[in-house]
Amino acid sequence: CAKKPRCIPDGVVSGGTCTWERRLCVTCRDVNGVTKIRVQTNNLPNHCVQSVSVKAQSFDFEVVFNPKKTYGTWEKTISSQDQLNNAVCPINKQYDAAALGIEEFGEDAQESSNAMGIATNGVAFQFANQIREDPCYPITHANEQPLDVCLGHNQRDSDSGMYHYHGVSPCINPNFVGDTSVSACSDSADC
Repeated sequence: CAKKPRCIPDGVVSGGTCTWERRLCVTCRDVNGVTKIRVQTNNLPNHCVQSVSVKAQSFDFEVVFNPKKTYGTWEKTISSQDQLNNAVCPINKQYDAAALGIEEFGEDAQESSNAMGIATNGVAFQFANQIREDPCYPITHANEQPLDVCLGHNQRDSDSGMYHYHGVSPCINPNFVGDTSVSACSDSADC
């Protein structure tokens, strides 16, 4: 990131430019006819970040890829708005990892359990936030999040420094925003 004199803890500044090493490895394997996909990432993005509190993570997990499901059988039955809110809104999901075929190998299992997926650039997607609201479209003033131009930020009120997205980031495609700043996006239909 050019012209960034302060850098993230895992980065290095040289000539006014902050750089860091990203790690992302995705592998597939067959286990008795079941395809498993393993994702290993340090969760550092391939683009500049606004915060200097972003820290590398150690996410390493394996899941059953595209599991066969029978139409009409559901993992959960939801019949009211309250049940839907309780299933979708909390940041910490209550699920049986073993029943879903999820195996954690990484050192940061607590942070990775807050992730709902990993973008193609290795950054985690996260559900809603601690106060059960969508951070991109806050309902209350207390929910305002310091999102950067890539619609990402580090974990609020946490020492983990986990950078993440809450929706699809325009920065997953590195050619989309280039060196655009948040203020430049406010008057641009392209953003």
